[in-house]
Amino acid sequence: MITSLIIFAAVNIILWIWVAVVPTFAFSPKWFPESARGMAPFPGIVLVGLNWRKDESVLAHELHHQVQMKRYSPLGVAILLGWQYIVGIIRGKRGRALYRSIPLEAEAFENMDKPITRKYVKFY
Repeated sequence: MITSLIIFAAVNIILWIWVAVVPTFAFSPKWFPESARGMAPFPGIVLVGLNWRKDESVLAHELHHQVQMKRYSPLGVAILLGWQYIVGIIRGKRGRALYRSIPLEAEAFENMDKPITRKYVKFY
């Protein structure tokens, strides 16, 4: 049990350092679903759909998730999102209503209109 906690803490610290030090890389892979706008699946990586690549608001939203990872740690964000999804489902929310009710997502939506600094983002 203690070994598991130590490993969890070590991985969390390594990921936290990673997201604080490594610049964010944005990708528009061909395999990314057309219906998806974007996602920030890992520290330092943002995926943006090919149709949304030039949409600054989508990139700003996903970059704010990177900021949240710096604030709460990558595993902290994953745990918070999972917990908030579960609570939303228990409260009877589904689909877009569920997605928009999650505080971390709501915070990222609030930051969609803020200008982004592309010098910190390498787009591939």
